[in-house]
Amino acid sequence: MASNSPARGRDYVVPLTLQVENSLRSSGYASLRMLKVTQTQDRIHIAGEVPSYYMKQVASVLATAASNLVVQNELVVV
Repeated sequence: MASNSPARGRDYVVPLTLQVENSLRSSGYASLRMLKVTQTQDRIHIAGEVPSYYMKQVASVLATAASNLVVQNELVVV
């Protein structure tokens, strides 16, 4: 009987939200580590607070590069 366990299957694909989260966390910017990432059918949504419009743009670029989907940027500059 074959198992579909992600840990055992060689066809395991990392979910897009996790790919985006990993990209944001490894960016080197502390303010991007705690953002919330969700996915709808054809979009990645990023939400949370960032300290500048530059960080908001960086988050969008990283999310787009990691997912190849349209990014709905719901970040708030504080």
